Amino acid sequence: MPTFKHLLGGNIQSKRVIVSDGYDATTPVTITIQQPANSQIVGGHYRQLQVATVANTGNVGIDVGVEGALTSIFSDTGNDAVADGVSGSTEIPVGFFLDFATGTGITASQFSTGSAAAPALSDGYTAVDRDILITVTCSQAVTAATGESADYEVQLDFKMLGS
Repeated sequence: MPTFKHLLGGNIQSKRVIVSDGYDATTPVTITIQQPANSQIVGGHYRQLQVATVANTGNVGIDVGVEGALTSIFSDTGNDAVADGVSGSTEIPVGFFLDFATGTGITASQFSTGSAAAPALSDGYTAVDRDILITVTCSQAVTAATGESADYEVQLDFKMLGS
């Protein structure tokens, strides 16, 4: 016969990183956020804190994945979810906010797929501490407005689960 144990639910914790001068047209910029043990990634975002100008025809993309893994948790398949083939010099304005789970151009796979013949572990779950890598790529130069460093923020939200 089943028995039941009623407990309080897990809370949501967030970790964020503010990046200054974090755009490089020649090398992707990788940010690390540590995911706590016994947690599930439930969301995240990219937010522009200072004006950045993308050069003509430039793209700016973002990808979120596990170190050493081939599968991304939030994948920007075109490397252009932040900016896509801009016309002229185009600004990424202060307050630009990209939700990783729902943003156009991003594929999210942080949860297990339901109704599967072979149920699989969620890409966003971990039983042990692990590093999550957020990679920002630029196809053209991205510069800051005078007196700014073109800061942006990335944040991940974790549902803390019992062990």
